[in-house]
Amino acid sequence: MHTVDAIVKKVSKSKSTPSSAASMDFRFIECIRDNYLFQHIKEPTRARIGQEPHILDLVLTNEEDMVTDLDYLSPLGKSDHAVVVFKFNCYVQHESPTRAKFYYDRANFDDMKNDLVKINWDDALDSTSIDIQWNTFKSLLMDIQERHVPRRRSRLSTVKKGKVNLDFKTQSVIRKKHRCWKRYMETRDNKKYVEYCKVRNKVKALTRNAVKRKEQEIVNEIKTNPKKFWQYTQSKTKTRVGVTDLKVNDNSENLTKNDAEKAEVLSTFFSSVFTQENCINIPTMEIKPLLHTMSQIDITEERVIQGDRRKVSRLVA
Repeated sequence: MHTVDAIVKKVSKSKSTPSSAASMDFRFIECIRDNYLFQHIKEPTRARIGQEPHILDLVLTNEEDMVTDLDYLSPLGKSDHAVVVFKFNCYVQHESPTRAKFYYDRANFDDMKNDLVKINWDDALDSTSIDIQWNTFKSLLMDIQERHVPRRRSRLSTVKKGKVNLDFKTQSVIRKKHRCWKRYMETRDNKKYVEYCKVRNKVKALTRNAVKRKEQEIVNEIKTNPKKFWQYTQSKTKTRVGVTDLKVNDNSENLTKNDAEKAEVLSTFFSSVFTQENCINIPTMEIKPLLHTMSQIDITEERVIQGDRRKVSRLVA
C-alpha cells in the first residue's frame, strides 16, 4: 500500500510519464494505459500545511461512465486525507422480464367488429384535446383486444447478443480443465497441476481463436449487415448513457423527474421553433416555357413481353 502511495504521489507531482523505463512508476502508468483504464480522481486528495497537495487515491475503471457524481469532502477527524464520494454504476441482477403475446390468428374478429360498431364515437371523442381523444381511442381498442384476442405471457430472451458461441471441441476442453483442477485440489500432486496448466493454456488459445473468428465474421459482414457490428459493440459496454435530467423551463431550476416529463419538455421546445407560414400572401410561381416536350408513350402487353424476353436472352448469353 505504501508503494502504491509513493508511485501515485510521484506521478501526480511530475504530471508526465517518467523517462526511465525500468522505474516502478513508469511500469505502473504503462500498465494502466495498456489496459485502457480510466483514472477518475483529478484533484488532490491529501493536503497538509507546508506541503504540496498530492493525489493519493486511485479509482480505476475500464469504462468512463461507471463512476459518476464524484465529490471531494473534508477529511474525517484529524486526518489529512480527503473523503472521496462517488456513484458506482455496477451490474444489477434483474428478474426475467415477461411480455404478453397475442395470437391474432385465433382472434374473434366478428365480435370485435360488433363491439366497435356499438361504440358511439361522436360521444367518445367529443373532447377538443387531441391527447384525450387518443387516450380514449387507445383504451377502447385495448379493451376490445383483451376480450377477443387470446394471449399468454412469455419470457423475453436473456441471451447476451454479443456472446461467442463455442464449438463442441472447445466446450469439451473446458470441462476437462475443470476436472484437472478438481484432481489437483484433491491430490495436491505437482504432476496434476502441470497437466492442469497445459489444459488451461489450451482453453485460453481456443477461446481466443473463437473470439477472433467471431470478430472477423462481423468485419466481413459490416457492409451488408452493419446492425450486427453495432450490437456486438454495444454488448461490450457495461453502462448505458440516456437523456439527462432537463430543466422544466428556462426561468426555473426544477429538473424533470421521469421520462414522461423529459418527453414533454423536448416536445415543447421543438414546437416552439416551428415556422408559422403565411397562408394569405402566397407567392406565385413563375411559369417557365417548356424547352423539351415528351412524346406520347404507348405501353402494350406485347411490348412488355418482348422486352422481358430480350432481358432473359441477355442473361442467358
